[in-house]
Amino acid sequence: MNYFVAADNGMIEVFNGVDNLIAKVKDAKALAYVFQCYNIEDVMCSSSVDFADEYGFENCDDAKNMINEAFKLI
Repeated sequence: MNYFVAADNGMIEVFNGVDNLIAKVKDAKALAYVFQCYNIEDVMCSSSVDFADEYGFENCDDAKNMINEAFKLI
């Protein structure tokens, strides 16, 4: 199964496939919970993650940092 993540309004969206949104979370702890619930070990990132400051995050690296932190928590 392919899982995708995108940045939107300062949150991370998690998709199962291309159009099936399964979660939208605001912090690394909640994101780690989603990853655990769906046994997600790897994700593909939308370009919005690379330009997170244009999608509601303070800095361009904040979305990547949240994703990395979530994986460290599990």
